[in-house]
Formats: sequence, C-alpha cells, structure tokens
Amino acid sequence: MASLNPDQINAVHAYEPAVLVLSGAGTGKTRVIVEHIIWLINEKGISPEQILAVTFTNKSAGEMKKRVLARINQTEKQPWVGTFHSFGLQFLRKYASYINLKNNFILIDDDDQISHLKKILKSDPILLEQFTPREAQVWISRYKQNISEPKDSPIPPPNSHFLKLWDIYQDTLQSQGMVDFDDLISLPVKILEEHSTIRERMHYHFTDILVDEFQDTNHAQFRLVQALKGSHNRVFVVGDEDQCIYSWRGSDLNNILNFPKIFPDTTIYRLEQNYRSTKNILLLANKLVEHNENRLGKKLWTQNDEGDKIKFYWATTDEEEAEWIANDIQKNQYPLEEVAILFRTNHQSRPFEEAFRKRGIPHIVIGGIRFYARKEIKDIVAYLRLLTNEEDDDAFRRIINVPHRNLGQVSLQQMEVYAKQKQKPLFHVLRFIEHDETFPMRTRKSIKEFVDLIDEIKLVSKEKTIGDTVKYLLEKTNYWEYINNIAEKEGKDREKSIQEFITICEQNSMKEKSLLEFLQEFALLSDIDTQQPQKNAVHLLTCHSAKGLEFNYVYLTGLEEGLFPYLDEDDPYADIEEERRLCYVAMTRARKRLILSGAASRLYYGRVIPDRLMSRFLFEIDLQNVEVYGIKKNVENNKTIHLPDKKMLPTKEEKKREYRLGTKVRHAKFGYGVVLNTEGSGDKMRVRVRFDSGKIAVLLINMAPMEIIERKKN
Repeated sequence: MASLNPDQINAVHAYEPAVLVLSGAGTGKTRVIVEHIIWLINEKGISPEQILAVTFTNKSAGEMKKRVLARINQTEKQPWVGTFHSFGLQFLRKYASYINLKNNFILIDDDDQISHLKKILKSDPILLEQFTPREAQVWISRYKQNISEPKDSPIPPPNSHFLKLWDIYQDTLQSQGMVDFDDLISLPVKILEEHSTIRERMHYHFTDILVDEFQDTNHAQFRLVQALKGSHNRVFVVGDEDQCIYSWRGSDLNNILNFPKIFPDTTIYRLEQNYRSTKNILLLANKLVEHNENRLGKKLWTQNDEGDKIKFYWATTDEEEAEWIANDIQKNQYPLEEVAILFRTNHQSRPFEEAFRKRGIPHIVIGGIRFYARKEIKDIVAYLRLLTNEEDDDAFRRIINVPHRNLGQVSLQQMEVYAKQKQKPLFHVLRFIEHDETFPMRTRKSIKEFVDLIDEIKLVSKEKTIGDTVKYLLEKTNYWEYINNIAEKEGKDREKSIQEFITICEQNSMKEKSLLEFLQEFALLSDIDTQQPQKNAVHLLTCHSAKGLEFNYVYLTGLEEGLFPYLDEDDPYADIEEERRLCYVAMTRARKRLILSGAASRLYYGRVIPDRLMSRFLFEIDLQNVEVYGIKKNVENNKTIHLPDKKMLPTKEEKKREYRLGTKVRHAKFGYGVVLNTEGSGDKMRVRVRFDSGKIAVLLINMAPMEIIERKKN
C-alpha cells in the first residue's frame, strides 16, 4: 500500500455505494482492484466469500485471484474471482431448473453454434436464401445480449423470416440440452429479475461487486451487475472509455459513460499516472484520443524519461514498409521477444512474414488456427460430450464415423430420418437400429460396435481421471492411428496438440472436477488464456489482440486512410471514434519506443491499391512532433516527405455541401444512387441515399466506400 500513488490510494479506500475508477492505460488498475479487495477484508471486515470480482479473461482472473490469495489469512473462505461467463456457468449449474434446463447441459462454443446454424439453414431453402450462418449468429447474439426475443424486442428483426430461424435454433438448444455463450449471461439475468427469492439470496451472499475492464461490458453484463448489486450493496467498477474497442462483439460504451446517471450516488476516481510509457509516447497518445467527443476525460502523464522521439516511415509499398522495419530491428539489435509488429487486419502480416523469413528473423503470428478449434481437439471433446449427454446430436454427428466405421452417407441419412420419426436423439435410436432388420447387417454390426464402445468408455470414465479417460478412448477408438495418417498426408504435427490437451485434462483431474464440469469450463477457454510470450521471436499481431499486452519496442503499421481507420464497405456505420480508440490502445502498448509506418501502395486481397493517403490519425497527433522518413513521388528514398496541406482537406461544412439533395453518387456495393438528405455533423455526418435498385440507405460519409458522380448545382 505504501508504494501506491495518492490517486490509487483514494480509489483503494473508496467505500461509496457506487464507484467508477477511470483507469488509463498503464496506470496499475489491476493492483488497485487487488488492494481494494484486501482493504475490504482487512479494514472493513468484509468476509472474503461476500466479495465477487469479475473480469473478461481466465488469464487475468487467475492472476488477480493468485495475488489476492497470497495476501489474505483465510484459506477456507475466499473471494469469488473469475470471468462473467464462468460466473454465469456456476449460477446456471445451481439454478438451471428455474428455466427448465437440465443440470447436465452442454455449453457449445462459437464453432458448434455455426455448425448448428448451417444445418438449420440447409434444411430450409427460404432461410438459406436469407441468411449466412455468421449473419444468423450475429443477429441471435444481438437479441440475447439485449435480454429479449425478436417478437417482443425494441430491436427490429432483419426480416420476417428471422422469427422462424430464432424459434428453430432455440428449440434445437432446448431439445439437446445445450446453451451458447450468450445464454451464460442472459439466462442468469432472467432468473434474477424474475425470481425475487434468488435475487435476495445473491444480495445477501455478495455485498461487494467488483468489475474489471468495465468499458468492455455489453447490455446483458450490465444488467447482471445491476441485478447483483440491488439497492443496498456496493459496486466498484474499473474501466477506461478510451480503450473501448469491442463494439463489434457487443461492448457498449454507454455503460461506462452513463454509469453516473444510472447510479446517481456514483463517485468517480481517476488514475492518470502511467508507469509504462515514455513522455513522448504519451504526448502523441493523448493528442490522438482528445479528438474523441464521447469520453469522460483524463490525461495520462508519467515520471518516466522523455524517451526517443516517435518515428514515422512512409514507404513506397507494403513490401518496402516490411523491409524497412526488418532492417530497423536488426540495425538496433532489439531483443526479439521485446518487439511487436501491430496491424489493423490479419492479412497485413504477409509482407512481414516474408521479410523476416528472408532475413532469418524468428517470429510468431498471434491469431493463427486456434488451439481449441483444431480438428483433433474438437473430435476428442465430441467423444467426451457424448459420454456426459447422449442427447448431444451435434457431438454424435461429428464422431459417428471418426475414425471411419463403414457407415456411408446413405446409412447416416437413414439414421437421421429414423430419429426424426421416433422423436429421439440420434444416439438413443442406435439401440433400436442394431435390432432393426430393415438396416443392412453390415450397418447394424458397425452401429452395435459403436454403441458398445461408447458404453464401455462411459463406464471406464466413472472410475478413471479425465486424463486417463482421454488416453483410454484414444486407444480404444484407434484415433491415434487415424489422426497420424491424416497428419502425414498434411505434413502437420497433430500429435503435439493432443498431448497438450491431455496435459490440460490431467491438470483438471488434480482439481477433482467431474467430466461434465470440465467440459462446461473447457468451452470457456480461449487461446489468450494459455498464450505465452515467445522467447527470441518478434510478435506479429492485430491491434485488437495486443490489448492487455506491452512491449519495449512497438511498430504500428499500415497507417493509411481506409486501412487505419478501417473503412469496411459492409459496415458503413463503423464508428470512427472506436477506430481512434483502437489506435490509442496500440500506441500505449509501447514502453520505450514507438515507430509508426504506412505505405503509398499496398497489395490488398490480391489487388495493388496505389496512391494511398496517410491516415487522418497522423495529422491529429501533429506530425511536427514526429521524425518523418520515407518517400514522395519522384523524391529519393530516406528524405523527409512533404506533408499534405491540411487546408486542402474539406471542412465539415464543405463536405456537407458536397452531398446536397440530388447529388448523384456511386457506392462500391450498392451501385448508383441519388442523395436525399444529410444529417449530423463532423465524423458522425450521414447521408441518406436512394439507389437505383430501390434500396434506401443511411451511410456514414467518412466511412462509406462512395464517390460523387455528379454534383447538384446550386
């Protein structure tokens, strides 16, 4: 406590009914949360088990819990520290019956959800024409995060067919005893809001609710916090509105902006002293984010050294950008594990990978094929799921012919029809089919062997640990031979990931968890929970993936209009302020040096895009504060470029006049159209257009891939 700064101490000692701690990047927020928990226990006499602390990743929750337990005397009574979803999972285990859900429910992950939606869409030609699986998933998530159903939600459905899709999807989950990720929050909220006895029980059990990374909460998570707090308990949230970068997955910036309005007795504390970055890095980061209007406001400062001046390199091409950065890393002899290359989109990694391979620079790309999405892992988990829930048709379909059991497509289709007629789960009807002489003898023999195999492994699983059960099923199913044959053809090492999975199982066996509990919690894991920094390797990752990390040397690349800020033709409503926050997050990952770069020409999805413009963010941080290197047309390399005159850029009013009523435009996706009117101002200025197809759309001028064909004269 003695080493905390005055602002941190004030936040730690906060005991008001509602506390909002605005904690900037690198200001020690995790330590403040830990110290606040310790202070509640030691100074205020709060029983540890009455404290609930939630965050977003298992990794950060584990670190927080470890630091807390190292400081408290009680070993039997502990605070509940975990993620929102792990809390929802434990809550549902206890109260599932209140929503007619079986206790042995299976939690399906993102890939399983997409698999179910594909099957639903393929079975209905009209739905297949209306939705892609990913679009369906996004809309379903939108309603669940809003704690509503399409028929009674303020959010209008995308079309009249969505109601049918929703009902089929929900019936599928219900019939197979499954829940998806969004259910882990929305269902507990429904139970708490509809059952006062359970709500009062929670209020009595948890007197202090703590939330980390509050800016990342969605509507459902905010409702959960409200339901748990009640009118008498305390809520202590820590967040940074300037680091809200996940709206595309449901995060709602208004949760933190409106917190003082929703809880009128809120006290706000600000943590602004940064312990990570140099003065020069913070100077630019502050200048950038100050252009946002939707913020409560703070300004980072540091007692660290001024540090090196920020560099910006404007390359001829993206290949030259990568070559320059590779050369700069080698020239400065940076320890490779302390270097990060950040980019806005995954496809930007290619030129860096090529440049590093050419120079023999070890590197790792964060965000390749996810460990938990690998075929071999999904196969094994499907076997385990079927052991715990014979009604899990999705797991059954995945493994019925893995390894191959001489069951052809015709036989599998017959099983589906048979199960539908009997109105039974697929695995259950196998016990009928093995005695049904309408099926060929060969098919019945294979089915009997599969049923006996599952029954045998299930029996063994009741006596063996989870790790030993996995080893047993791998041997009995001949899965090792099957996967090694596949790996040999692909030239991949799949055995290594299976061994890693067995290790995870053995670690959970030591915690004395049941197979069902392991499967439910396993579905919550993500690669970020097991991801470790690589020694002697440069890290290549997106700006989103870099959140929560820090490096001594950061190269922030691709600073070009249309790339960063990212202009997506499929998302004309993209929020420029969120793009700016993302750039701010990327900048504040750097401890010692920050190097910015971009390219005048870039290979983009197989097409060379020339004459690119520098990102508006570069002008917002004021390039006069930056050492600028690079090229301009017909100018030799390594000479300072001439910056475009900001006076040449259209003013807000000029831009609005460009899109007056009757102006003809062409949109990259929607084609030709005519402007009906404009609305809003600044970065939020929108234009309403009627396209030749009859479609009317409201588009964000700064983001839409649209050009003026003919201006309407005065």
